[in-house]
Amino acid sequence: MPTPPHDYIFFADDRSSIPTSTMHLADQIAAGRIANRVFWANIYTRLPKLTEFNKAFHILMRRGAKPAVNQQVAGSTIISSTPIQFPWFGPAARTFNGYFASRFFQKLVKQYDIQRPIMITNFPCVVDAFRSIRRLAPQAIQIYYCFDDFMEYPGFNPRHWQTMEQELFATVDGVIFTSRDLLEHKKRPESLPSLYLPHGVDDDHFACPKTDKIPVEMLEKIAKPIVGFFGTIDTWVDISAIAYLAKRFPQCSFVVIGRSVVPLTILEGLENVHYLGQLPYSALPHYARYFDVGLIPFVMNDLTKAVNPLKLMEYYAIGIPVISTRLPDIVDVPGPLYFADTHEEFGNRLKEILRSDLSALRLLAKEVARKNSWLARAERFVQFAEQTAQR
Repeated sequence: MPTPPHDYIFFADDRSSIPTSTMHLADQIAAGRIANRVFWANIYTRLPKLTEFNKAFHILMRRGAKPAVNQQVAGSTIISSTPIQFPWFGPAARTFNGYFASRFFQKLVKQYDIQRPIMITNFPCVVDAFRSIRRLAPQAIQIYYCFDDFMEYPGFNPRHWQTMEQELFATVDGVIFTSRDLLEHKKRPESLPSLYLPHGVDDDHFACPKTDKIPVEMLEKIAKPIVGFFGTIDTWVDISAIAYLAKRFPQCSFVVIGRSVVPLTILEGLENVHYLGQLPYSALPHYARYFDVGLIPFVMNDLTKAVNPLKLMEYYAIGIPVISTRLPDIVDVPGPLYFADTHEEFGNRLKEILRSDLSALRLLAKEVARKNSWLARAERFVQFAEQTAQR
């Protein structure tokens, strides 16, 4: 009899949040040509704020939450649930999380007759779950999908996370890095199989046709060209670069989309800057397709040096050139990508783009995006996982 395919179990981001690279990979593994069963355990990495009490209650009181079927992309079915967990990482909390993770795994295996699991996490705090499950299922393959340097992440205790990550490296069977900086600088056992896998893009989602269902009258009316940014606005985003460009190019409109966790005071009073706040992922392309230029104005530090920005290929899929801080992992990416190290250079690159043939740049951007689909990334991901299982 042929060997049954592996089942993939992700211990990763809350699937009710904005799609992450881990979610995109899971969607593709569950759909299309790959067609493995995919299970998802929602993991929380910090204590909720006072304003998120309902979320905290939801996390702590769901007792072996009944799995729910999610459908993210056409044809994909992901069975999602939330293990009982406490988003804190002292010794007692870690023991608590490891125990309930093993109980969660046992129920999942029994309910769905899982026999050949490949387990993936993108969070070092899942190490206790992986260790507990390893004792129950020594045949399970465990992979760390490393897409951020959590030691540099705002709000995380670097001592706790560094300890957990080193323990995770010693536990898993393989590791996948989304940037060369992470691949080169993370200390791990020399024998641990590793793969560099940069982010891809859902080309069909971002190359969307115009629709009357999404109200974008404001973008129809504002002055062109439009220079845009979308994404979470945190300490790593150089908002002052956007303010500088808005003042230097009063003939352009600047549209900023995304949840901001830092003050945007510097943008107030600039008549050609339009902040739209956070939009649903489904609606984002319908707004962003009005952009003529995309921005990645990141502050250069240890956190951003390790980043492979999701938004680069998403901008490309829309069909726009990009001006970015010189992030190490994208310096060799082809296409209409312009680098700037200072505010003045951001301005010079924008001036250069506005003098160029934008239609030609659009075609080039879309061509590169088509070659970097999430499906292609997921196929490489599965190939690595299967090879790791064979070892």
